Amino acid sequence: MPSEAFTSRFNERYGVMSRRIVRMLSENSRISLTEMAKRLGVSRRTVTIKLRRLEKELGIRYTLELNEPALGFNSPHLIAVKFTRKPDYAVVEEALRSSNVPQLATFVEGSYDMVIYANAKSITEYTNWDRSMRRLLLLPYEAYWDPSEVAYRQLGFFPIRSEAIAASDIPENDRVMLQALNENSRISFGELSKKLNMNYKTAVYNFNRIAKSKYIKRFTIVIEKPEDITFMSFFSKYIPPREFKNAFAKSKAFFTSDDKDPLINRYMLTTALMGVYDLFVIGAFDNYASAYRNCIQLNKKTFRDMKILKLPYGQITKVVVGSLPIRSIDAEKNYGVRVEDVEKDYSESVINKLGRKGQP
Repeated sequence: MPSEAFTSRFNERYGVMSRRIVRMLSENSRISLTEMAKRLGVSRRTVTIKLRRLEKELGIRYTLELNEPALGFNSPHLIAVKFTRKPDYAVVEEALRSSNVPQLATFVEGSYDMVIYANAKSITEYTNWDRSMRRLLLLPYEAYWDPSEVAYRQLGFFPIRSEAIAASDIPENDRVMLQALNENSRISFGELSKKLNMNYKTAVYNFNRIAKSKYIKRFTIVIEKPEDITFMSFFSKYIPPREFKNAFAKSKAFFTSDDKDPLINRYMLTTALMGVYDLFVIGAFDNYASAYRNCIQLNKKTFRDMKILKLPYGQITKVVVGSLPIRSIDAEKNYGVRVEDVEKDYSESVINKLGRKGQP
C-alpha cells in the first residue's frame, strides 16, 4: 500500500463504485451491465447512470489491447525528439498522421519536445520511415533524434491505430473485424452486423472466432486525457548493479505501488528499451510538483544503487497521434515480466552475439 503522501487526489474524487466500474471495463470492456450490477450489488439502472457519467467526464473509449507481432508489427521503437529551432508543428503533425508507422506521438514540455512510439511490419519499413522523419526534422529544425528498440513491456500497452490495422497483412475478414472492435470494443452484435454489412449470425460467428484468436490480448478501454491530470514521462539510461534480482524486485515494487482501486494507475506504462535508453515510463499525477517529487526524485532515490547516466523527463502536453494507454488495472497482477525471463533473454542475446563457443 502506498503512503498517504502518495495517494492521488484525482482518484479519491471518484467513489469506490466508479473506480470499480472503470477497473471492470479495463479488464474486459465487453462486460455486461447486468454482470457489473451483480458484482457491485446495485441495480442495473444505477450502473448505467454511473457509466454514462464516467464516459462523459473521462472520455472513455472502448478499444483493444492487441498482440502486435501477431498482426505483423515486429519493429517497435520509442523515440525522444528535441528541437533546437522551433518547428512548424502543423508540418510535424501532418507527417506523423500521414504514416501508419507512428502509433502514439505526444508533444512534451521538458528535457525533450516529443515522444513517438513507432511500430512497422519490417525493419526495412521502419528504417525508411525513420530516415524520412530525420530528413524532415533534423535539417530544418536541428532536431536530436534518439531512438531505442522496445525490448519487453512491464506494464501497460500501446494502443494500435486502426489505420495501421488496415495496412496489416492479415486476412481481410479478420482485418475489418479488428478495425471495428478497435474503434469500439463494446459494440453490440446488431451494430456490428450493420457496420460490416454482414448477416447477424455471420457477425456473431466472426466475432467469436476473432475473440479467441491470437490477435487480441484484451478487450479494454483508454481514457482521453483528463484536463486536471499531469502526465509525466521519462527515459532512463543506467548501469545495472551486480545484484540484478534485488534491482528487479525493487523496480517491481516501485512501479506497482498504487492507490487502492485506482481510477487511473499511477504508472500506466513501463517498458524496457535497447539503444540510446534502457527504460521508458509514463505516470499520472495530480500536478507537476507531485509528478516531479513522486516520479523523478523518488526514482533517483529508490535506484541510487544504479548509476543513472541519463534521466531526461517532461510533461506530456498534447497527444498528436493515437491515444494514451490510460486504464485501471491490478498493477501487481499485470506486471508482465519475470526476472528469470529477463536473465534468460539476456544470456541468449549474449550467446547469439558471441557465438555458441564464445567466438565473435
